[in-house]
Amino acid sequence: MLALIFCVECNKKSESDKMYISNVIKNFYKLDTSIKTRYLNFAGKGKYKSEKIKKEIEKIKAEPHYKQIKVVYCVDADKIQADPDTNKLNEEIKKYCKKNNYEFVWFCRNIEDVFLHKTINNSKEKIKAAKKVGRVGGIGLATEKTLTATKLSENKSNLMSVVDKVLQRK
Repeated sequence: MLALIFCVECNKKSESDKMYISNVIKNFYKLDTSIKTRYLNFAGKGKYKSEKIKKEIEKIKAEPHYKQIKVVYCVDADKIQADPDTNKLNEEIKKYCKKNNYEFVWFCRNIEDVFLHKTINNSKEKIKAAKKVGRVGGIGLATEKTLTATKLSENKSNLMSVVDKVLQRK
């Protein structure tokens, strides 16, 4: 059994990132009972290596029924051109992932830009928008092409490029 663990920026209450990612998984990949997707919320990009997340990952790894574990960190790239601190943090997260053998997924500029082609700053509005896309089971304005990007570019992500390493497409 495979555990595919997505560590996402949003908080547990919101789960907006989970809604978008799970729809991509459902729409493009073959799933069966041997694959379990799990979502861990680190509630803010700066908390990517919190003890809470580390403990939750270790707890899942300790579950005996999983033969394979794949951890995928999903972060918003944000405005890297305008803010060198953001770029530095993104690089730190990327190095952290490499050091721990985790996959690194980015959304440029953020997950709403990728799926809705707009930035939403209000938390309640983010949840409402994600639920709206989730209700129809779609992926908003994202496409297979925009979800398999190889370099940072507005409204794009490498999500499917990373998931392709673990799951088989439909």
